[in-house]
Amino acid sequence: LPEPVRMSIPGRARFGSWELSAELRDAPLLPGGPELATLDATALGDEVEIRAWRSGDRMRPLGLGGSKSLQDLFTDRGVPRSERGRVPVVTVGGRVAWVAGVAVDEGFRLGTATTGVAVITARSA
Repeated sequence: LPEPVRMSIPGRARFGSWELSAELRDAPLLPGGPELATLDATALGDEVEIRAWRSGDRMRPLGLGGSKSLQDLFTDRGVPRSERGRVPVVTVGGRVAWVAGVAVDEGFRLGTATTGVAVITARSA
C-alpha cells in the first residue's frame, strides 16, 4: 500500500500512482464530479492526510442520511478489491473527508454559510 502523505491546502501531493492537488476558491461554487471534490475550506483546515482505507473506516456520504463503512461504499460503487488499497482517502483529524471517485462526507459539504471552498482533484497516472 502507498505510504500516507500530508498535503497543504492549497498544495500538491503524490499518493502512489495518484497526483492530488488542492486550491482555494471563493464560495459559492457548484459541487464537482468523481475526480474532483469541493469541500468547505474552514472544515478542512490547512492540511490533510492522504492515506489508504483501513478496516473499520466509516463516513457519512452526502445524501445518505447516515454513516457507511468504506468497504460497503467500495462494494456499492463497484471498486474492485484489488484497487481499494490504492484509492486516496483524504482525512482531517482522523475523519474521512473524501474518498477519491467515491464520496464526500457530510461534515465537509458546501453549505449556505460556506465562505471558502477547497477544490481537490485526484488523477491516477
